Amino acid sequence: KTTNFPQEQRKKRNPKTEKIWIDDIRQIIELDAKIPSWLWNSWNLNWNWKRIFLIKNIERFTHEAQNSFLKILEDSKNSIFICTTKNKNLLLPTIISRFQEIEFFKLSNSEIKDFFKEKNFIWDSQSLEDAIKFSFWKIELAKKILEDKNFLEEQKKVLKKIKNF
Repeated sequence: KTTNFPQEQRKKRNPKTEKIWIDDIRQIIELDAKIPSWLWNSWNLNWNWKRIFLIKNIERFTHEAQNSFLKILEDSKNSIFICTTKNKNLLLPTIISRFQEIEFFKLSNSEIKDFFKEKNFIWDSQSLEDAIKFSFWKIELAKKILEDKNFLEEQKKVLKKIKNF
């Protein structure tokens, strides 16, 4: 079972750009402190259970939110935090030190081309090259771009206008 923040609150936000405030961290603290109801009904409250929080783009934390989050990282015993960031330099060094860092590297052009070849997706090489660039080396997005016949043409027109400007 997953627990999400109230639907109304999530609708009002742009998760890619809006800051994460200290009130948001307080909600995580409340969730972290609660023992799941199914555990209360169990015969043994000493079960080794964990709650997992996935927080995307933690570089959006305000300074106050980072300090509050640091407290959770230090005190929480039954939670695992999986966080993503595009720029760890925007985080407090003490937060960075509490995480295990896993870097994901973008795929090369040849790796993406090989993937499409293995899956029997066939496009002309120039369209494939363009889709890879416009998708920022994301396979799923490249596939969507290739399937949208107008996208590549529109992008080429825009680039041409920019070059001629």
